Amino acid sequence: MLAFTRSVAREVVTQGVRVNAVAPGWIDTALVDALGDLKAIVAFQTPMSRLGDTDDIAWAAVYLASDKAKVVTGQVLSPNAGWYMSQ
Repeated sequence: MLAFTRSVAREVVTQGVRVNAVAPGWIDTALVDALGDLKAIVAFQTPMSRLGDTDDIAWAAVYLASDKAKVVTGQVLSPNAGWYMSQ
């Protein structure tokens, strides 16, 4: 995902186009609910001791699409409650 995002960003940056991606960690959804006890174990193992929710992903995308991120390109934003740090 990172290599693809950066590659496409390089191709279109001179045209004023920004290319970014959102790569979320564990998100509290019905699919994760189906994991039963594993859901609580995963949440406990994240540094923030919680799973993300769909709003966390939505706000990440809103930020990347906004003018607040006007100099952000070629990046993968990973809202994951610190999961990647714990692995």
